Amino acid sequence: MLEKATLEEITKLRLAPGEEVSVLPIVTVQRGTVMRVTTASGNHYLFEVTDPAAHRTHVVRCDARGPASSGDRGERLVSPLFRIGAGISYTSAVAGITVLPREVL
Repeated sequence: MLEKATLEEITKLRLAPGEEVSVLPIVTVQRGTVMRVTTASGNHYLFEVTDPAAHRTHVVRCDARGPASSGDRGERLVSPLFRIGAGISYTSAVAGITVLPREVL
C-alpha cells in the first residue's frame, strides 16, 4: 500500500489517529499493518509490515516539513522490537509509535 501511496495519502496517514504504544514486537503484527514512528530528532516515518516473521517493512518518510523531506525508503529489514528510546532500522531513537487502524488505509 505505501509503495504506491500518493502524497495526499501519506499526509492523511501522517495525521491519522491510532493506538499509541511504547513497545511493539513486529512478529505479533499482521501483514499490511501501518505504524507511524516519530524519532527523537523529529523525523516521521510510516512503516508498513510486509513480512512480520522476517522483520521486513516498507518505509516512507513523512515529515511535516513537506514534500521535500518526504520520500519512499523502500523495503527494509527492521529491528524485531520497536521500542521507545531505542533505534529501529536506520532511525535514531524512537520517541513515539502509533499503530494505525486498518480502516484509515
